[in-house]
Amino acid sequence: MKAFNSFVDYYYEQAIWLDKDTTESINRIIQELWAVSIDMTFDVDDNGFPRDRNALKTADKRVRERIPEARSKLDARLRKLLGVDPEELVLPPLPSQD
Repeated sequence: MKAFNSFVDYYYEQAIWLDKDTTESINRIIQELWAVSIDMTFDVDDNGFPRDRNALKTADKRVRERIPEARSKLDARLRKLLGVDPEELVLPPLPSQD
């Protein structure tokens, strides 16, 4: 959570330098991560884990499905702005927890 908050603080200070579409893309990622963090930190046990295991599974699924898709779109947008061939750089997939 500390890294997320640091990113958000830095981003909001720098967002003025980004175009509207890029800013909206980053805002969507932040909103999604914020919603997941609330789901994962609301009603936790003494060890800090959600009491509702289904909420944890749902939050994990949201992060694994929605964030990579949103990041991929943002990466493509930033590469275009920087003049980088979209096929040149490919992010590795998130590790599976199957």
